Amino acid sequence: MRGVRPSRLSRIPNFQRCIYTRLYLDIQPYYIPGPPGSCEGGSYTYLDVGYNKLTGTIPEELGMLTYLNVLSVAQNNLTGTIPFSLANLIRCSILHLDHNHFEGPIPPGLSELGVLNQLDISNNNLSGSPS
Repeated sequence: MRGVRPSRLSRIPNFQRCIYTRLYLDIQPYYIPGPPGSCEGGSYTYLDVGYNKLTGTIPEELGMLTYLNVLSVAQNNLTGTIPFSLANLIRCSILHLDHNHFEGPIPPGLSELGVLNQLDISNNNLSGSPS
């Protein structure tokens, strides 16, 4: 079985819909308007791009998707460092960054995300420990 189990997703609460959904392709943000009267910020709550043979780095801007509950970029060919901005994902309960080629320090604050109950950073070339 690949990805996040549906039984885990059923525990994630719904959040307020927001005006913009942000898609990040390369380093250029693209905005998709939401319904009128919504709040600001990204409205994605689930982003799983695992097992897609992706290359390159994780953009720092991904940390701006503060409504994200699940982020999985597992089992790709991503490189570089894990952006420190991922510590801004305060609603994230599942964070899978495993089986890539990340290197460098583990960003401080990842393990301090309030609702985080799954953090997988295995099978990378990281230094330090989640603090």
